[in-house]
Amino acid sequence: MNTFNKFLLTIFIKLGFFDSPDFLSQIVSDHPSRDNLPKNQVLVVGGPGFKKWAYLKCPCGCGDFVMLSLSKKTRPSWSVSLDFFNRPTIYPSIRQTSRCMSHFWIKKGNVKWCEDTGKPPKIAINI
Repeated sequence: MNTFNKFLLTIFIKLGFFDSPDFLSQIVSDHPSRDNLPKNQVLVVGGPGFKKWAYLKCPCGCGDFVMLSLSKKTRPSWSVSLDFFNRPTIYPSIRQTSRCMSHFWIKKGNVKWCEDTGKPPKIAINI
């Protein structure tokens, strides 16, 4: 994010127009390692006109490395949109199916927790 956008975001937060975002985004050309993934950042691997992967650390604090495919050709897949201030919105929700069992949305950079966070997902059985 450029300096002017950071300045505007800071002003809007101080004036109460926005909450301070839990996450900001950055588009990068290479996949990050677990060690150099910044906290409170969604790194989007891609380039002009395409996005391949999104990486973030689980916001619950467990430190899990979350990888989301942005390819429409694979399932499951997610979409990431960035606003003027590089606040990410990720669709659909993100559901950790092991360890912390977090379930959340990221909208305009803010985490919205689902009620079933911390509980194993219900598995549908087709008979």
